[in-house]
Amino acid sequence: MRKPATHFSIALLTFLLGIAMTLLLLRSKIITLRNEANPRIQTEEKLNLLIPDARWEPNFFEALDERISGTNIHNLRTVVLPNNDLEVRFWFDALPYRLDGVILRRSGDQWSAVLVQDVNEHLKSEIQQRKLPAPKSGWEDTWEKLVKAGLLTLPDASSISQCQSGTLDGSGFVIEINKNKTYRTYRYGNPQLAECSEAKQIVLISKIIINEFDLETPKSK
Repeated sequence: MRKPATHFSIALLTFLLGIAMTLLLLRSKIITLRNEANPRIQTEEKLNLLIPDARWEPNFFEALDERISGTNIHNLRTVVLPNNDLEVRFWFDALPYRLDGVILRRSGDQWSAVLVQDVNEHLKSEIQQRKLPAPKSGWEDTWEKLVKAGLLTLPDASSISQCQSGTLDGSGFVIEINKNKTYRTYRYGNPQLAECSEAKQIVLISKIIINEFDLETPKSK
C-alpha cells in the first residue's frame, strides 16, 4: 500500500523541482534583457579618450589628481556617463601656486554647477567646494552660449602655431569634457597674449562663466 504513495511523492518532487528550475532560468533571462536595455548598468562599455600629445597634459593632470585626491571629485576620464548626461570642467590653471575651477553637470534634465577652489596658494593646498546657483540667463541659454563660443569643439592650442603666447609664465585654461561616451581635454596658456581666434574664444568662454555665475575674475600668479 505504501509503494504508490512513494511513487507519487517522487513524481511530485520531480515536478516541483522542474518548475523551480524553469523559474530560475526565466528570472536569469529577464535580468539579462534588462541589463542589455539599460546603459547605466553596463560594465563592458568603454570611454573614448581624446587626449592631446602635448607637454602640458601629464604635468597638469598629475597636479590635478594630487589636489582632488581624498575629495568626491572623480577622475573624469574614467567614467562612462549615461546617455544624455554630460560633465564639463573649466579649470583656471595657475599651477603650481593655485588651481580653481567650475564643474558643470547635466544628469537627465537636471543641471548643477560647483565651484572648486584652493584654500591656500601652495603646492598641497586643501580643496574647498561650493554649489553655485543657477546662471543668470538660465541653464539652457547659458549652455547655448558656451557651445556657440566653441566649448565643445576647440582644439588644443598646441596644434595651432599662432596660439603659442611665447611665454612660459602666467596662467591658462584647461577644459575637460565627458559627453556621449567620449572624453576630451584641451588647454590654452595665456590666451590674452595669443593672436589666434581660438584664444579669443576661450577668453569669451571664461567671461561667460564668470558673468553667469557672478564669480571673481581669477588672477594669475
